[in-house]
Amino acid sequence: MEQLYHPKNNIKVYVWIALVVASLLVAINGYLYFLRLSYLQQDAEAALQNELFIQELRAQRVDTSTWKTYTNEQYGFEFRYPQSFKLVTRLSDTDPYVYLEETDRESIGTEGRGSSILFVIHSSHSVRNLDDYFEQMKLKPFSEDMMPGLMVGETISNVSKSMFNNYQAILYNQSYFASSLKNILIWKDNIVYEISISLFGTKFGDGKLHDQIISTFKFINTKAAGILTGKISIGPNCPVERVGVACTPSPEAYASREFIVLDSNQKEVTRFHADVSGSYTVTLSPGTYTVVSAQTGMGYMSKDLPNTITINAGQTTTLNINIDTGIR
Repeated sequence: MEQLYHPKNNIKVYVWIALVVASLLVAINGYLYFLRLSYLQQDAEAALQNELFIQELRAQRVDTSTWKTYTNEQYGFEFRYPQSFKLVTRLSDTDPYVYLEETDRESIGTEGRGSSILFVIHSSHSVRNLDDYFEQMKLKPFSEDMMPGLMVGETISNVSKSMFNNYQAILYNQSYFASSLKNILIWKDNIVYEISISLFGTKFGDGKLHDQIISTFKFINTKAAGILTGKISIGPNCPVERVGVACTPSPEAYASREFIVLDSNQKEVTRFHADVSGSYTVTLSPGTYTVVSAQTGMGYMSKDLPNTITINAGQTTTLNINIDTGIR
């Protein structure tokens, strides 16, 4: 017998459809609410973890009587570090940086395997605030020129905001295969100061000595600055120089020849090297300084060094340095 159409049958169908749709909406909203709570909990845990890290830095009580002090008059900061660390500076780059690397790894144990601390001054980027900088950094691919960016496969976690030395800061962790980075971005006078602690093959909580070094970092007041500038000449560069054949220094030749500026007490103030054109510029507080070569021996000798210079506020002092490679 043919089934007759009845309006009640359609009503039942509509009711079932409505119930199914309502159930799906409730399930979806519940899942989204769970995710939101999960993310909020993660953010809260990250903020707590980073705030505890900041508090630990403030509470550090370390005997630094045998440590060296690095002072950067140009960008107004200083920190102390153990003698077992090697200090490298590149202050003439687009993003100047100071690099600390553990050299006596046996004395520090497993946390010294490939561990280092990097201080980068991002003074050349046009950003309105620290949040804008951080967002741009996450979108930009990593490059080898110390510009901020992420490598393929690199992840960011535990992002939170805090205060570091009374300045706005963003703390976050980076992970890349066996390497872990603990990062602090500090916003001061429209300049981003980045501190990165690299702990290769270790967990984030292992770098206690590195945390102690970071705890000594502070901003300092600088006097009205003056400029030290000049040209670095390196040569001869070929045993026999022929007409029409270029025999100029390579970029590596300039980068490998580093110079140290000492104050009147023979304390290291900063280091510099020439760019690929052989030029250099260093900003210094007014005073008397001595410029010496960081290396000695064949290939680094210069009749122009050591050289005592005087820096005056708002003025430029020129010092040209000729390096004899010893090639004959």
